[in-house]
Amino acid sequence: MQSDQINELVKALSKAQKKFSHAEKNATNPHFRSNYANLSAVIDACRDSLCDEGLSYSQVPKLNGEQWVCETMLFHSSGQWISNQVPILASRADAQGFGSGLTYARRYGLAALVGVAQEDDDGNEAVTAKPPEEKKPENRASKPDSKQNTLSRIVAKVTERAIKPEDMKEIISGLYEKKSIKDCSTEELSELLALLEKNDLSSLGHIVMERQAERQLAKRDAEMKKEQVPT
Repeated sequence: MQSDQINELVKALSKAQKKFSHAEKNATNPHFRSNYANLSAVIDACRDSLCDEGLSYSQVPKLNGEQWVCETMLFHSSGQWISNQVPILASRADAQGFGSGLTYARRYGLAALVGVAQEDDDGNEAVTAKPPEEKKPENRASKPDSKQNTLSRIVAKVTERAIKPEDMKEIISGLYEKKSIKDCSTEELSELLALLEKNDLSSLGHIVMERQAERQLAKRDAEMKKEQVPT
């Protein structure tokens, strides 16, 4: 959403973005063993530059129908504004779960609205890339079907952990938007197996929440871009 006119805001944001730093990846996701920029890093990357150009923001949780969302609004001193909404997906129904979901929504909402990117940790690897290693020929005759083997291991792990069928259905749908485990690709099955081996059901629920939020944010960003295309 936006005010009737945003020309002054756009000019100011353009100037501010020139001074943005990349949000430093200062936190670690233990589930995917990857680094990411937390909320404070995103704020540090843009707040001073926004203020210098007469821009400020607010982030407020609110109900949109039956869904809690975090609305991020970017204001300009002229009175012009733009906003987005990111769903608040709590991993459990208590204050801590809601707070965690709100922090996640604030981080993605602010970064998407003002255009903050995470620090690129792939650049150095790209310019100092090692030559590809020579691959040894595979003995296909003795190698089992990798997809079927992974599927069998997942079934064994689900049985061992006593995970209910309805819970697995929600996990698969939330992670991959697939109706059945049989619809998953080999890569998706490999990731699912790794997640089942390293996380309890509560942690899996949090990971599913993050994956769903990422998809909804991407969808929302795409819709916003369409709305802003001049007719």
